Amino acid sequence: MNVKIGETKRWESGEKIVSESVFVAAPDAADEDQGVVLSALIDKLSPKYTALLVLDARSWTERGRVEFEAKGVVPSTFHGMFAREEEPFHRY
Repeated sequence: MNVKIGETKRWESGEKIVSESVFVAAPDAADEDQGVVLSALIDKLSPKYTALLVLDARSWTERGRVEFEAKGVVPSTFHGMFAREEEPFHRY
């Protein structure tokens, strides 16, 4: 969210739950939004799925993703899971 102008951007992908995001500034950043945003993903329908999502911090477009299947069920984190109110994310 750009608090100066009130603009918001959202990233979503099907049945994925997005965890708490972490901003990583570009080494040569001149502006506050130059860098990437990292977030873990969990799939609501596939309990062994997990991924690391990399978003461009300025445009909020996906720059990369590493996906894999874990040996066991991937639990949701203690805090930082973002989902709409009607989503059954507590079932994990």
